[in-house]
Amino acid sequence: MVEEKPLITFALFSYNQEKYVREAVAGALAQTYSPLQIILSDDCSSDSTFTIMSQMAAEYEGPHQILLNRNEPNRGWAEHINYVMTLVKGDLIVVAAGDDISLPERTESITHEWLTSGKSSKLIHSAYIEMDADGTSLQLKQSRNIDKFNNTRQCIIDGTNVIGATQAWSSELFSIFGPIRSDVIHEDCAMPLRAMLVGKVAYIEIPLIRYRINVGISSGFGKGGLNQELYGTGVVAAERYHIDYLQKLQDLKKINAIPALVKACEKRLQEQWLLKALGYKEDAPLRLFFRAIQRGAGLWAASNITTKYMFPRTTIFKRRLAIVVRKYLGLTRK
Repeated sequence: MVEEKPLITFALFSYNQEKYVREAVAGALAQTYSPLQIILSDDCSSDSTFTIMSQMAAEYEGPHQILLNRNEPNRGWAEHINYVMTLVKGDLIVVAAGDDISLPERTESITHEWLTSGKSSKLIHSAYIEMDADGTSLQLKQSRNIDKFNNTRQCIIDGTNVIGATQAWSSELFSIFGPIRSDVIHEDCAMPLRAMLVGKVAYIEIPLIRYRINVGISSGFGKGGLNQELYGTGVVAAERYHIDYLQKLQDLKKINAIPALVKACEKRLQEQWLLKALGYKEDAPLRLFFRAIQRGAGLWAASNITTKYMFPRTTIFKRRLAIVVRKYLGLTRK
């Protein structure tokens, strides 16, 4: 007797992406896997994104189940995810953005990996093809973190993430842990930890998506540091990473994780709190430094953070000197 194939959900999230969403929806509708629920969800776009999605859904005559959703008012990224998760019918959710293009075999390949693992792969991500804003393919990219999901504590310390555009996750990551915080931006940092706490993270080395770079929610973000030229970006980054660790700590406590994991997360949380506080508070940096140490931040990390803040030009000089030395010694990263 042939076992019946499980229903899978393909969830496409969009917001003000009228220039790209037609290709994204076409990629969703072209998925070769069946049975498939496709959720086309728009977060109250002010452009014609939802109109395009509605037209394509109305014209579709294929085998997939189509569910069209429009949020009113705008929910924001995390709450958009939380709401869509109340609409899913499948036990595995393939996630897509309104400016990327999923290849036809994406859901099929991800589902095969999930079933082959006995459904123990709670999050699955893949290689991808970078493309520019105009849709020109640039290069095949593999995840930088393929082999980093075997040590949960180290992943907490490093803040290890996946490329969010390539991920799929089990519905258990919400039934067990509940919704994500409404202020979370990096769900691709929160979901891998959830997966590791109740199962594993799996990787597919073939590209399953064409990923548009320098477009969307993460474009231009995360390149700042604690120097005066990029100070504003550094403060925004600190805020986001601080929220990441609040989410991780919440998830660890939800399942009564072992103390070593909770302690590692609390330490990183306080280090990120220090980075955030140095940007927003008028308190003396040394006062904030000692407060972070009292709360459990690592001494070495907290010292580096405070030094970068107090002596930004020294930090810039050291970085530039390191680049010159690497070039001279032929150690420049490729």
